[in-house]
Amino acid sequence: MTMTWRKYGILIASSRFPDEPKLQPLRCPEHDVEGLNDILKSSEYGQFSDILVLKNKPHHEVLKDINRVLRRAGRDDLVLIYYSGHGKLNAAGRLHLATLDTVVEELDTSSIPVARIKDLVDISSSNKIVLILDCCFSGAVGDAFARSGVDDQLQLVSGGRGTYILTASTGIQVALEKESDEFGVFTKHMIEGISSGKADMDCDGLVSMDDLYRYVHAQVLSEGFQEPMRWNLNVHGPLFIARSGKTSREERACRIRDIIRDLANKSMVPDAIIAKASEVVAIIPAEQTEEQRAYDVLLERLLQQSPDVGDFIQRWYRVPAKSQPPKTRYPVNGPDRSESIKLKIKQILRRRPKGDLVNHQSDSVSCTLN
Repeated sequence: MTMTWRKYGILIASSRFPDEPKLQPLRCPEHDVEGLNDILKSSEYGQFSDILVLKNKPHHEVLKDINRVLRRAGRDDLVLIYYSGHGKLNAAGRLHLATLDTVVEELDTSSIPVARIKDLVDISSSNKIVLILDCCFSGAVGDAFARSGVDDQLQLVSGGRGTYILTASTGIQVALEKESDEFGVFTKHMIEGISSGKADMDCDGLVSMDDLYRYVHAQVLSEGFQEPMRWNLNVHGPLFIARSGKTSREERACRIRDIIRDLANKSMVPDAIIAKASEVVAIIPAEQTEEQRAYDVLLERLLQQSPDVGDFIQRWYRVPAKSQPPKTRYPVNGPDRSESIKLKIKQILRRRPKGDLVNHQSDSVSCTLN
């Protein structure tokens, strides 16, 4: 991913609230920004040029830093704003982000209204802005950034500027942090999705925001009721956040084809395997059948030079048999089962002497009932 533009990050953690006993201290936000900072500034993954980490700062300092970074960013630069902490709704239902100096009874003047972040975004030159919120009620951010919406497609008030919003929950849900986890549930899966490459859903070697959302959405939902949300506001084309650390699907396919052709030239692999391998490597994992996934695993091992060629061929020819469902003697459900049983009964009765037919009526009844 060659860049002629810069990537800026503002990572905000609010875990302590000394002026407000109604806000419980949080264990994960500081770990969240540290883990995300490591992955975003990595030359292997995020390649962010400038990252500002803000831990337990008062609201006016945070707003000042957000404004400074947004003003510095050029038109083609990407700016990521991330927050982990307490999200609170005011009396009008508008989302505020708690900070070190937040007092619940004075929420509007002692915290960060997301509407204020939108104001700062509107005056920025950047047309690629990402806002990620890991807090309770984070889905309420959509009310501040959009004037109308159908499903996930909302219109941005400011024409021409692209903003991508990813939130840990809906506007009425809390965001979780588990005692056994180092990070919040939402951020944990973001970090894992990028660092493991699993969030690279289309296997192109890059993680777009859509890739990241699809991966995180599925993983977070698997842990409970919390449902991440997204808004793609006037973003044209994929917005890439990081490398996945994986070889792109196209590059991988070329390397595998080269290996297979080389083996074929040496008469070590039959033509049938060459044709099937070319078909399999062109299909992304999400669209592969069970049989194709099994072939793909063998091709990956061949790429990594794990098996010898003889073992590879033997395993290849065993794949179709493993992919077939187990055969049953008779169908186990529906009308086909009764027809099979009736046919079997008729075959049995035909083989018996006619004089025994009455004596075996009970057999036919018991067979029908089993």
